[in-house]
Amino acid sequence: MKLTVPEDVKYIDLTSENNLITKSKTNLQRNRASSIIVADKVLTTFVNKNDIDSVSKSNDRRRNEISSKIIELNNGEKGIWGGEFKINEKINTVNSWYHILQIKYNDNLKTFKDPNNKTLDRSVPPFTISFFNDYLCVRPNLNRGYIPIALIKDVINKWISFRIEVENIKNGTIKWFINNYNTVFEQIDENIDDITLEMKNDIKNKQPAKLYKCGTYKCKDLGTINMKEGGLYFKCGQYMSSDYEINQNYSTSYRNIWAKKL
Repeated sequence: MKLTVPEDVKYIDLTSENNLITKSKTNLQRNRASSIIVADKVLTTFVNKNDIDSVSKSNDRRRNEISSKIIELNNGEKGIWGGEFKINEKINTVNSWYHILQIKYNDNLKTFKDPNNKTLDRSVPPFTISFFNDYLCVRPNLNRGYIPIALIKDVINKWISFRIEVENIKNGTIKWFINNYNTVFEQIDENIDDITLEMKNDIKNKQPAKLYKCGTYKCKDLGTINMKEGGLYFKCGQYMSSDYEINQNYSTSYRNIWAKKL
């Protein structure tokens, strides 16, 4: 089954950087102008070893990404995001967190206490696409585990289509689909840890991990958080821990990004 685009969706405007900002309600978070490029209707984000967090100015992470609020899902609403992304370079084995796409709550939420800073409240995105070891993974509800999608080496310079359906209601369901999917992942909370452990054991034993092209899971925070303004929105780009050592520029590209409230 191929991923389909519903009728009457809103596309993020990638005809120019100005249109991306003004027509698609997008904020660019970058260290320098060359960190985010819009050309030929493709968005490309870059990162290098000297980058810091372009928002907080902290040097414990590197961030060059966009936040698009072309739609925002308030509590009680349902919606879909979709499009394509591409990993442009062969990357080193990832030994720390490295995110390239998220559905995120508005910030300043009290859903996660940073164990290293008891006074700091942080939001926990209900959906993330990340790298882990040599795998491209879905991270349900962040911090919960990793669901392997593909070996990174197998998808370098290949466009990957995605579709994310979100019910922003209490114990709402998130459904995700990658390319042509044929493996069903029906999640109950315990399964996330089991699949993550299975993948880690496969890595340890130098065996290929089972890959998942689609899945569903429930998120207890959905529909229950009093967001200060707006609702769930789309983010993409380069966001990694500075503990991850890189010796070259890395980049990811995005195109045909769309969204729709249901």
